[in-house]
Amino acid sequence: MQEGSSNQTVVEDQAAPQVAADQDAPGSGNPPAGKSKRHGWHRLPTYTFAGTTGALIFAWVSFTPTLVPRSPLFQGIVAGASAALGYAAGLIVNWVIQQFSDQVATPKTRQRAWWVLLVVGVIGSITMVLLGSYWQTELRELMDMDDSANAALLLVVAVTLAMFVLIMWIVRFFITTTRWTIRQVNKVMPPAISRLLGVATVVVLSVTLIDGVLLQGIMSVLDSSFKTLNQETTAGTEPPDEPELSGSADSAVEWDSLGRKGRDFVAGALRPAEIDEFTGGGAIQPIRAYAGIEDSDDSRERAHLVLEELKRTGGFDRDVLVVATTTGTGWVDDQAIWPVEYMYNGDTATASMQYSYLPSWLSFLVDRPRAQEAGRALFDAIYGHWVNLPFDERPKLYVFGESLGSFGGEAAFSGIDDIQNRVDGVFFAGPPNSNTLWSEFVEARDPGSTIAAPVFEGGDAVRFGATPEQLQEPGTDWEKPRMAYLQHASDPIVWWTPSLLLTEPDWLQEERGADVLPDTTWIPLVTFFQVSADLAAANGVPDGHGHKYGIYQAGAWAAIAAPPGWTDAKTQELTAIIDARPVS
Repeated sequence: MQEGSSNQTVVEDQAAPQVAADQDAPGSGNPPAGKSKRHGWHRLPTYTFAGTTGALIFAWVSFTPTLVPRSPLFQGIVAGASAALGYAAGLIVNWVIQQFSDQVATPKTRQRAWWVLLVVGVIGSITMVLLGSYWQTELRELMDMDDSANAALLLVVAVTLAMFVLIMWIVRFFITTTRWTIRQVNKVMPPAISRLLGVATVVVLSVTLIDGVLLQGIMSVLDSSFKTLNQETTAGTEPPDEPELSGSADSAVEWDSLGRKGRDFVAGALRPAEIDEFTGGGAIQPIRAYAGIEDSDDSRERAHLVLEELKRTGGFDRDVLVVATTTGTGWVDDQAIWPVEYMYNGDTATASMQYSYLPSWLSFLVDRPRAQEAGRALFDAIYGHWVNLPFDERPKLYVFGESLGSFGGEAAFSGIDDIQNRVDGVFFAGPPNSNTLWSEFVEARDPGSTIAAPVFEGGDAVRFGATPEQLQEPGTDWEKPRMAYLQHASDPIVWWTPSLLLTEPDWLQEERGADVLPDTTWIPLVTFFQVSADLAAANGVPDGHGHKYGIYQAGAWAAIAAPPGWTDAKTQELTAIIDARPVS
């Protein structure tokens, strides 16, 4: 009895896909159910009408604009992934309809439906590809970008199809594997149990393969690759001769251990002669203290090395001390540190350390706990020494972080009161949406203010702006110590969150920011893929847009930490000087 039941199940499982294919395929001359001109793995994949309709709709809406211009490659990836998701959505909708309807379409009706879908699909696809190109052109013009990258429309179509077919092949492979497993278990188990065990077995093996083998293997390869890159040195970067810089002959931290971005950081310090051109003379060598991940596996030990470097170089005797949390690779933006070195005539010290080899976007996804650990360890080590110095002899203490660096920088504080009690100012640029303090301030924003330009407690202590000028709004007194966030309306790092899958965000319910197209809208599931793709393109835009804060950080520092006698004219002059300097 059980044997016969097993054979019947096998026959039904093999015949069902072909029956569905015969019912849905357009045109005449299809073979009868159960027969096919192609067999097994050689049979061409077939697609259902409902799934194909869903795939087309989702692919079309993926061409709507989001935050930053997308290259043809990224647009194709987004459209292909959206189409695969739409295919699944179409199947679900079709299943729900079938539960409430007994009507069955005739073969002639199905054939006509397929031809209509073919015509609508071609016209709709051409229309949306052209509209997508138009929106991308508008977005590039809005950001003063060259539009030449938007011309490869055929590449968009090719990548879309390739991505869709790849995803569908993977899904079909797992479905086929599940069915095969069920059939094998069905030989010794009742059908109900065999289905449960078969599905569970494939799910467990798939998760194990993807998470335990595939992802870890990819991460291992990436980590090894980026570790190798970390050991390289940017062309033209040489070990410093100045004892005030880590990696010099006088430093306890070796040049080779700093990592690629660490070597860029210390070598990028301004020299007195460069500062004199702006200030008129009397500049001293700025201090930059740094420790690389190769100096120690323990973040507290690296933080202690940085502290010892500050002591060695006299960092606690300077007028200003900046604690800067890095991004994943150990990068600190020179354009964020140069303004302080210029403004204080070199009488500054900047302390930082590396915690990862991974680039910022990858660290953002997998390395955030290490960023918090590093930010907390570095600040606590330096603050522990600084707070015990005589009040009138210690430097002004500021905290800086850009992107994931702001995520780590926030970790040292419990809230705005803690910040005001312990430091002289805080400046964060491009904060990720997962930042704890940023989220608290934004959620508690004053009524009437938007999430793109929030006002927290009247702007008395914390302010937000896309530009330094916006940090002066509202026109109320800005108490010291001051805390500022620079955040662009078009920065996907700021607005990306998993909740985009199913929840419309506030920033798309409000009036769009200055560099976001009015046509940008939230589409369930699709917007998540669009903004996820934007993450990889966030730095491929000019300063003042996306995740590029560059020269505008000079104005932010002027608002937070300007020395006595500083003027707006000096800020403009300094911004122009920094804009003209090459960056590593």
